[in-house]
Amino acid sequence: MEKWNRWQDWANVVLGVALFITPFVFGATANTTVAFTAYIGGVLLVIVGLFDLANPNNQPAEWTEGVVGVLVFISRGSSGFQA
Repeated sequence: MEKWNRWQDWANVVLGVALFITPFVFGATANTTVAFTAYIGGVLLVIVGLFDLANPNNQPAEWTEGVVGVLVFISRGSSGFQA
């Protein structure tokens, strides 16, 4: 695979950025648990996505993206977001 050329990894980077800015857009910065979950999950998705873009043949990094995504999904569901 060619470096910096996989749409899946670019999608993970974009989704990580979107997750990071979500508390600002929806005004959830007062709920620190929700905000920190979004910040940390977004940063991890961006970092792993960029790492995958630089190293497209690294299979464990692909699994890491999946694990981070599942952890963010689970933590967002159990954080008790209240508008």
